[in-house]
Formats: sequence, C-alpha cells, structure tokens
Amino acid sequence: MKVKNIFAKYYSEIILAAVYTFFILFFLHYYPIPHFTWDSFSYIEDSISGKQGIRPFGYPYFLSLLYKFSHNVHFVVFIQYLFQFCSSLFLINTLKNIFVFSQKIYLLLGVLILIEPIGVYHGNSILSDSLFSSCTIFAISFLLKYINGKKILYLLLHIILMFICIEFRLTALFYPFFSCIILILYSQRKLIHWASITVILVVYFVLFQWHISENKKRFGVEVYSAFSGWTHTNNALYALPRINTNAKFIADEEVRKMHTFFKAYIDSSSFVVHQVGSGYLWDEPSPMQVMRKKIADSLGIGYTETWFYLAPSFQNYGTYIQKNYPYEYIMSFMMPNLQTLMHPHIGEMGNYYCTPEESMNNNTLKIYGLSTKELLCKKQLYKDGANRYIEKAYPVLLLLFVLSSFVIIFYRKRIDKSIYSGLVIMNVFALCFYLLTLYSSWFMYRYLLPLYPMMIASIITTVVLTFRAKLWVFKSTS
Repeated sequence: MKVKNIFAKYYSEIILAAVYTFFILFFLHYYPIPHFTWDSFSYIEDSISGKQGIRPFGYPYFLSLLYKFSHNVHFVVFIQYLFQFCSSLFLINTLKNIFVFSQKIYLLLGVLILIEPIGVYHGNSILSDSLFSSCTIFAISFLLKYINGKKILYLLLHIILMFICIEFRLTALFYPFFSCIILILYSQRKLIHWASITVILVVYFVLFQWHISENKKRFGVEVYSAFSGWTHTNNALYALPRINTNAKFIADEEVRKMHTFFKAYIDSSSFVVHQVGSGYLWDEPSPMQVMRKKIADSLGIGYTETWFYLAPSFQNYGTYIQKNYPYEYIMSFMMPNLQTLMHPHIGEMGNYYCTPEESMNNNTLKIYGLSTKELLCKKQLYKDGANRYIEKAYPVLLLLFVLSSFVIIFYRKRIDKSIYSGLVIMNVFALCFYLLTLYSSWFMYRYLLPLYPMMIASIITTVVLTFRAKLWVFKSTS
C-alpha cells in the first residue's frame, strides 16, 4: 500500500527519472568513455597536485573530493548526471509551485529540459560546465523560492551556491550583483534584503581579495585570475588591424612596447585568426603565445607561471585598447561576436577525437586507470547527425525566448505579481549572461548550458499564460 501511495504521489517524478535514465543509458552506449579534452587534463592535474592552475579551482576540488570515494571515471559522470537531474527537477518543481502548471505541462517541461542534448553530452565530459550549470540552476531556483516564499533558508542556500558557481567559472562573477538587484526589486522586507545585500557584497570582495592574495603568494602577481588579463588582450587583438595609431604616441611604456610588438608581429607573420574566439589564447604561433615562450625561456619558469606573470600586463593592454578605441573594439570583436551569439561554436561536440593524440596525457589518466588508447566512442552521434539539428534548433530557441520576453513585457500589468517576478528573474538573468558574454568572451554551446532550462521554461510558461489568459493567470481588467 505504501509503495502504491509513493508511486501515486511521485508519479510524474518517476516518469521523468525513467525517461532521463533511458536517454542517458542510450547516450552512454555510444559514448562509454567520457570526453577528455585539453581542459580535462588541466583540471585533473590540478586535482592531483592540489595547486591552483590557470583555471578556477572549483572543479579540480570537486574531482579531488570524489577521489575519496572512488577513482573510477564513471563515478564522476554519475555524480555529474545526478546533479544535472536533481537541479533540473528542482527548477521544474519550483516553477510548478509558482506558475501552477498542470501535470501534462509539468511532464512536457521536464522532458524538454532533462533530455536537452547539449547538457546530456557535457555531463559525460571531464569539464566544469555541467556542474557549473547544475549549481547555477540550483542557485536561481532558490532565489525564485525565496522571492515567492520569503524563507531565509532559501536565500542562504542561494548565496552559498552563487559563490560556489564563482569557484567553477569566472562567468559567475556577475551573479552577486544580479542577486542584489533582484533583492532590491522584489524583496519586501527591507531590513533583511539590505542585510543580505551587505553580506553578499562583503563576501564577494573578501573572496576576491583572498584569491588575489593567494596568487600574490604563489605567483608574485596581484590578480584574481590569469584568464581575465589574457582574455582582455585576446579580444583586443581583433581590433588591432583597425588601429593606425603610432605606438610612440602611447604614454604608458608597458602598453607602448606591447603594442609595438603585436603590430609588428601581425604585420610580418603569416598568423591569421579567421573567426572570433580563443585563437590568440592557445594557438602556438599567436603573438601572445610567442611572448609567453620568450618569458618562459628568459626567466626559466613554467607554463602556469608565465600565464600569471603576463596576466597584469595583458590586463593593462586589453583595457587600454577597449577604453581608447571603443569603436574599433566594438566593430572588430563585439559585432562579429554577435554571429557566435546566433551560431555558437560547436566546440567539443564537433568531434569526440578533437584533442590531438600528442596532447593526451597517459600519466594524468592513470588516476582513473585509463590510457589514451581507451578513449574511444562506438559512434559519434553528435558529429554524424545531432549537431546539425542542434545548430538549427538553437536559433529557434533563441527567437522564441526573445518573443516570450516581449510578451511578458507587453502584458506585465495583467500578470500576477508572483508569476511576473519569476519570469523576470529567469529572463533578466539570461539577458545579463548573454550581454556580458558578448562583451568579454565568445559563444560556445557548452558556455550557455545554464541558460537552456530557463529559456525553455520561459517559453513554455509564456505559451501557457497566453492560452489561459482568460481563465486564471491574468488579473481581470473588467
């Protein structure tokens, strides 16, 4: 009798779990070994050494925690999929409580979010993206629950998860400011929301300064992350062909020398970056890597050390170009980057074997009892077919999301406050995510993983609201 009651109570959740499990097992049949890339080996090396690398330490720390239970790589994948399922289900249940979905809509939304193919693929990758996405979805869900339920525990969990996200990816550095804005707009208890904002900002700046202090101790440079400075210069170099200013007119000596080197190198070498992305960061013939090698040889320091050594200089140069040549930066980086917004780089999904064999690291793989020869898949489902559908479906998803946002704005006065606030939180979060990426980075499908569940939820909710407008969702205008 108890089993029947449990089944009856959690009927929808059991169905969603069954669908998700079937879909994951089908996927894993063709991809039995997780996808390892350049980044994967970097994360694993950091998890073994316990030292800060050029990437945030959150994911290596997560891997090191799992080593206490198992050194089986499939255990990592299992935990990632478990987090992915739980975060998605938690979001769906949160939205159901706010928007009062019917059982059919609940199941439809659940299936669409859970079997989203980009999330499924990267749950089976040794990369931070899947876990970062899960933590982000949990964090936004707790914020939604707090705004609608006013329980302090939800706010506390949101704040904790928000800072965990920062330790996984630098993209999350805007999360605390987003949370503060939402609390100002929608929290009705002024004392609590101002106290919360104070706590968030204090923790943020303490954490920021702690990272700077740690990098100062280890690498001798006062930077939060090496990536920030390198990315600034990577993006700025796209504007270089449009900048005709003679270097002698640049007052800052460091910027002047760097500008002279970059201009001379790009004018005299055959190195060309054909599209907006990370070409200047990683390609060996790029001027940034040439400079890094010169520093490594002259100072006798390692790869990670050179990244941190050059980070302040690259930060200074990239910032200088953006401030003094905003038009050139917008036209050379941001405008072309709009194309990657509409059509993101396919990334690792393009080829299971995208990492060259010489980049594989057998010593690192030994932590999981694997060798590079075992990194095989039975069939490249994504390369051979799924990617074509993903590339066609994504612009449609983006267009529907934009249209749903306009519908929400247009009917804002007729939508119930709790429903409206929930939609605003999801949509504004996605907008901020897109805008900051457009300014500072480039678009890849895996970078956008946290957004897909919220975009799908916003679209489905808007459709439901539209069809039920005269029944119970909108307030009466009579």
